[in-house]
Amino acid sequence: KPSKIEDSLARMKANATDTNIPTWKDELYLEEHRGVHTTKALLKKLNRYSENLYRQAEIFASIAMKYGYEYPLEKLNEGWQMILTNQFHDSLPGSHITEVFGDLCAIYEDIIKIGESVRSEALDVLAGNVDGSEKYGKPFALFNSLGTVATSKIELPYKDVEIYDADGNKVPTQSYTKLDGTKVLVFIAKDIPAVGYKVFYTKDATVGEATATALVGNTVENDNFKLTLDKSAELTSIFDKKNNREVLDGKGNVFRLYEDLPGKYDAWDIVASYVDREFDTEAGKVTGITTGDVFTVVSIEKNINKSLLKQNIILYNELDKIDFDTFISWHEQEKLLKVGFDVDVKAQKFTRDIAYATIESSNYRHNPYDKAKFEVSAHNFIDMSEDNYGVTILNDCKYGYEVDKQRMIITLLKAPMNPDPMSDRGDHYFTYSIYPHSGNWKNAETLVRGLEMNNPAVAVDVKADAKGDVAGSFINVDGKNVTLEAVKKCEDEDAYIIRFVEKSGARTDVTAELFAEIKSVAECDLLERNDVAVSIANGNKLSFTINPFEIKCYKIRF
Repeated sequence: KPSKIEDSLARMKANATDTNIPTWKDELYLEEHRGVHTTKALLKKLNRYSENLYRQAEIFASIAMKYGYEYPLEKLNEGWQMILTNQFHDSLPGSHITEVFGDLCAIYEDIIKIGESVRSEALDVLAGNVDGSEKYGKPFALFNSLGTVATSKIELPYKDVEIYDADGNKVPTQSYTKLDGTKVLVFIAKDIPAVGYKVFYTKDATVGEATATALVGNTVENDNFKLTLDKSAELTSIFDKKNNREVLDGKGNVFRLYEDLPGKYDAWDIVASYVDREFDTEAGKVTGITTGDVFTVVSIEKNINKSLLKQNIILYNELDKIDFDTFISWHEQEKLLKVGFDVDVKAQKFTRDIAYATIESSNYRHNPYDKAKFEVSAHNFIDMSEDNYGVTILNDCKYGYEVDKQRMIITLLKAPMNPDPMSDRGDHYFTYSIYPHSGNWKNAETLVRGLEMNNPAVAVDVKADAKGDVAGSFINVDGKNVTLEAVKKCEDEDAYIIRFVEKSGARTDVTAELFAEIKSVAECDLLERNDVAVSIANGNKLSFTINPFEIKCYKIRF
């Protein structure tokens, strides 16, 4: 007898009890789809940027309403609908024909144009309410969208200028030519207030170029790290000076090229037997070393079969991480490229950042279940930690990972032939980072480091007649394991939606300071419905308890 899907689901719900169905408390791992984390790498990069961009645009547009800005709900919804449409199961995963890829890239152009326009409009309004006095030069403000204080690497379009902070101190700067040829001026902006801003100043001046130096022996170092490279330009040591600890137990930053023949699901899958055929590649070489006031760069090149890799390994004077700024001109067929680090960390499990949570996985393949999960997904980071030390790999656009015992691996690129024989061919730019740290990932604020990398502060010029402070915070969340995921106008009511997520598995008492006096607050669901009035507001503060991995959504009127 024919029936509706609703009737079928109702029957299943009626028959489902704790005694006749198991409780599965883990990810729903989908075999034969391990490759979709990596195929069509550019789409993954554009998706990551778009999701973060629209979060930022909504936050700043919501706050700008306080100063008379009209929230562009229709524009943002138009952009979000395109983002979500592009996440259809054969679009973002990369399992589509050649023609679709061009269409998707064009749609992302429209998405980014709308998102950047809204963010720019809102930030211009906010920048009109900060201190515009030119006491140390021409002012500009850096805006941080994170719910916690952030330290950010800033890249400005290159100009011959010096930069000063609000106390008149000169900030170290350094010119840098990125691997796509763009020249930028780089500096480190420390402690930008949560969902807030900090004013800096520029003065015309000649910026000294970084100094080219020779590799002394086979090492390069600064106050934070000492790197040792072999004749193939692979790392044989990363010594963490601050923690007096060797990071590697073997080699690091080793690129490996494999045959990738998963069968009829070429774009969709990676099979465990990929390791059975690894291709020899030419040794890499160090092509230059430069040092400056902000960082030291070791440049390497490597031919990988028909493809070319160029990479800048960057050691920062004031950041405790190492960036691997990477360009690959990729011209392979049915190949798989991975990069790995053999780390000196003894642990049974590693942690992955995923949407609205983190999750642990085994790095030992004891049983069929763990063997099947050799390739897994992650967002901003993976981490392997002992109780008192660990290593995090951060990234700006990669989603496929593998950890085998002590080897942490990023899956960089695939080259399937079906259904798109041109898949991923061309130029790719991306960055991954090694962040060694004392304590485990929770103590080391790895969550914040990943957010900082993917949500750098945005620079906005400040007009001379603007009035306000040189620094300020609009929203501050006191728990660093609790992320501020959304601040937006309610879809159907004259209210704000503010969403928090606990990401470390810890029940936490949270206080969030907001940008205005709270008149009323209700807890609601993700559809902004089923309101339940709650008494958690005091002035401009929300105080509440959030459970491990819980999503809290509040509807607020100011």
